[in-house]
Amino acid sequence: MRAISCLALLAGLTACTAGKHPQPAAQAVRATLASTPRARYSVEGFGLSAEFPSPPLAGENSAVKDKVRSAQLAIDDGPTRLELRAVTVSGRDRPKDEDWLAQLRARFAQTKLRDVELDGFRGMEVRAEHDGRRAHERWWVAGDGVYVASASTAGGPIDEALAGRFFDSVRFAPPFRIYAWPATRFSVKVPAHGVEINTSKGVTEWRESGQCFYLGGVAERCYCVSAAEMQPTAYDPSQPDLLLDRGVQGIAAEGFEIVWQGPLAFNAARGREVLGRGKRRVVKARLIPTDHFLYVLTVLATVNEAVLDDDAAQFFASLVWY
Repeated sequence: MRAISCLALLAGLTACTAGKHPQPAAQAVRATLASTPRARYSVEGFGLSAEFPSPPLAGENSAVKDKVRSAQLAIDDGPTRLELRAVTVSGRDRPKDEDWLAQLRARFAQTKLRDVELDGFRGMEVRAEHDGRRAHERWWVAGDGVYVASASTAGGPIDEALAGRFFDSVRFAPPFRIYAWPATRFSVKVPAHGVEINTSKGVTEWRESGQCFYLGGVAERCYCVSAAEMQPTAYDPSQPDLLLDRGVQGIAAEGFEIVWQGPLAFNAARGREVLGRGKRRVVKARLIPTDHFLYVLTVLATVNEAVLDDDAAQFFASLVWY
């Protein structure tokens, strides 16, 4: 992907929400950690959640021109403010996770940093000051979004036990959305906040429309779908296996050793399922020919589990054509 600086996005996370944070109720009561019941609350539409001692106040901002959307949950627990924030910038590329983290280290070079992970996604623990508040934060990156959990105070030390319990409760489950492409007559569920990469191409025999949705993370997950319009000169309906063989050869030509393939019956179509292994990545693919298009769904990752998990299964099972 293009190495576009993410520092502007990081700075924008504070700028987008500065002065617009939900103001927790002044009468919030501080209770001991042992006796406070906790309930889980989610930043709607982002898949980010955590346990709060009482219902947090929600806020949301968006800048249509810049395709920026941000949302947050916050509550004051005594002198400590607990907050979840999420910001996405749709339609933009970003650096690889390693480059993003290197930029974050450079920005907070004078503070204490520590690498962290959240449900398979890389991040950084930061101690800094924002708008006169002392903050203990954890930042993570996934797809086109940056996600932050924060414990802060206006003065005095941060309650580390409270912050630790809050951080330990944070979970991230990337949401999926319906992606429809009317020109090629299909729809499929894809990561809602994946970095979108257009892979369309045209050759003499095939006109192919394609899109990938990159999530990244430890497994470098990427979900791709393509639809190749089948030309009469390239497809003999009486020999469907020749078309599927050609599709498998295309996967092998991308540097993958085909370790398994088998027939696939999907709705009214007869296709093929493929597993491949490359130098750094593994791939699972489904090739499904219909009357007018060959649909190819692929999940790529650096570990087998990521192409075989529930998210991958949801992606493959969601294909609908018409």
